[in-house]
Amino acid sequence: MFEKEVLIDSSKAWIMDGKDTDIIALHDLDPKLLQDITNAKFYKLILKGNK
Repeated sequence: MFEKEVLIDSSKAWIMDGKDTDIIALHDLDPKLLQDITNAKFYKLILKGNK
């Protein structure tokens, strides 16, 4: 998504289809054991609205 510029980092927010987007990392591990948030099994994207 980043290489194809579908999801863009504007330095203020993530932008997808012209809308602010939240990225939520979904892990299989207990949150107490997490050390690297980038090593998630899945990611959920939530479009918030217009930028």
